[in-house]
Parts: sequence; structure tokens; C-alpha cells
Amino acid sequence: MKKPLVDMTEPELRDLTNSCLSALKDRLPDQTGFMILYFPFGDPGIGHYGSNCNREDMIKAMREAATRLESRQDVTR
Repeated sequence: MKKPLVDMTEPELRDLTNSCLSALKDRLPDQTGFMILYFPFGDPGIGHYGSNCNREDMIKAMREAATRLESRQDVTR
């Protein structure tokens, strides 16, 4: 069984985040910014995140995504 997030130490959380970021980097095209956000179900206020871009760009992307999600805007491909 996997350890719950709330029971992980900071080094364990950092290792988890870095392994997720590494896996994404290996799959995405070069020059693609990305971030991960993960949290325990039922308690989204306690979240952990990681990113390969600068903080300002990540915050802007998160705000834009939240706005689209709240207004139920979908991008048709």
C-alpha cells in the first residue's frame, strides 16, 4: 500500500514530485511548460505542486485554467 500524502516527509514529497516532473518532461515536446498539483481527496487545501517553469508563468497558467474550469469553457480540438 502506498503511504498517504499526509504521512510523507518533505524529502519523500520532493522525491515524488521530482519523479512525476521527470516523467512528464520525458513525454512532452521541448519548450512545453507544465506543472503538477496533487492533494488528498476531500482536502484540496493541502496540496503539493511542482513545475518546470518560472513561478509567475505557472501562476498565470493556473489562473487562466481555473477561470476556464469555473465557466465550464472547453477547448474543442
